[in-house]
Amino acid sequence: MIEMSAKRRKYKFNVLDYLWYMGKDCLRRQQFTPFDTIAYCLTILPIGFCGYRLAANFPNYADIIFYTFLIGAGVLGYSVIVLLMKYRYTPEREREYFRRYPERTHYSRWIIFIVPIIVIVLSFLLFDIAIKSFINK
Repeated sequence: MIEMSAKRRKYKFNVLDYLWYMGKDCLRRQQFTPFDTIAYCLTILPIGFCGYRLAANFPNYADIIFYTFLIGAGVLGYSVIVLLMKYRYTPEREREYFRRYPERTHYSRWIIFIVPIIVIVLSFLLFDIAIKSFINK
């Protein structure tokens, strides 16, 4: 009789995994985790910036254009997070991550609170500099 041995799946973890699991137990998802913040900053702010630039070219429809781009960016950011939750961050992957890095199971609430704030402030500063450089041209 041939015995089938169960092979353990090998996962490669990167910075996104670190950010995702950093905020895994933060207030039962009532606040933004570092991963959520970076996903939103990489989707909402660039698309909002494009909407701002497009609205500057068409001043009569500026509000409509800007808010349409901003709402579309919000939907895109949320859908990215939902798709990653469904297909990438599975319970098996989470167990393997915490088995490999047991010291990363709990972070202080202060770190979970301050990392998204720092990311948001830095991204707004970067896009403010970008907007000012485009306006001055």
